[in-house]
Amino acid sequence: MGVWFSGRSWGAAECSSFFAKLPSCIVAMEACASAHYWGREIRKLGHEVRLINPSYVKPFVK
Repeated sequence: MGVWFSGRSWGAAECSSFFAKLPSCIVAMEACASAHYWGREIRKLGHEVRLINPSYVKPFVK
């Protein structure tokens, strides 16, 4: 079962430390310019990153 984290703005240090504390998991993010950077950083911490096309994310927001 997954856990939903959304609706909150995180700083770079806070984001990195959060994912460093988690056991390996799948991280799904909306694909955007910064998501590719964060995907690489989160992957370095041992997680599996999946980027989702923005057109598929919109139904989840509603």
